[in-house]
Amino acid sequence: MIKIPKLSSPEDLKFKERALLFEIYEELKHTSKTWFYIFLGVLVLCIPLYSILQKKFAETLINAYVPPALNRDVLQAKPLEVGKTTALRVGSGLYSAVAQVVNPNAHLVVRSFTYEFSFKGAGGEILKTVAGESFMGQGGSRFVLQPAVTLSAAPQSVSISITNTRFTTVIPELLPKFEILQQKSGNSEEGKFFVEAVVKNPYSFSVRKINVQVLVFDQANRNILAVNQSVLSDLLPLESRYFQVMWPVAQSALFTAKTGQIQVIAEVNPADQGISATQ
Repeated sequence: MIKIPKLSSPEDLKFKERALLFEIYEELKHTSKTWFYIFLGVLVLCIPLYSILQKKFAETLINAYVPPALNRDVLQAKPLEVGKTTALRVGSGLYSAVAQVVNPNAHLVVRSFTYEFSFKGAGGEILKTVAGESFMGQGGSRFVLQPAVTLSAAPQSVSISITNTRFTTVIPELLPKFEILQQKSGNSEEGKFFVEAVVKNPYSFSVRKINVQVLVFDQANRNILAVNQSVLSDLLPLESRYFQVMWPVAQSALFTAKTGQIQVIAEVNPADQGISATQ
């Protein structure tokens, strides 16, 4: 059997406490006053000494602190690079522009950047400038499109300038990839060339905005002959959404030779995916 010790009552504890204090008092009365004054002096000296030591200790800690190395990769991000830039004839006085932009920073996403196409005439004069905004994934390339621009004369060249590049180190864990289904192309009843398809969201979450680009290549699938784009909004989980883009002229007027692959790209801004879970 476990033996439970007998505990003192609260009155006994109070009595023993008072007796102990009385004994300490009696002992101090018989102690030499010299030692008492020495003890008092040491106690007084300890107060400023404690403050001095405390200050020195704090200075030592601060001086010994080594801050973490600053990641200068963000501050020293390489600028976006521009590849081939082309002006494409659509119809009488109507042109498109396409440029391939490369992000050389494998660890940075471009949340947004501003671009400006400049269409130039035979003498180098600027016929028209058209501005817009786009985005980039990390360490990849993306086409920047201007589907239709009305010009007073045929451009001899087109260039693109990029400003206001906003980099971010926030790289998403998931970059949605959408399915392109039932893709078709041809002339509409009105005699205009079109490309249509169905974009399917295969995920269990909604997507606020999907950017769709359409690129028509030549027979060798090397050069781009025509471009167009569209935007799909608020795609629900597992939803399939139809879209169609159209040019103002017939296929025979738009292309002087046989076409090759027609590429449909559906993507979201990696830094602003607009994803929301289902309820």
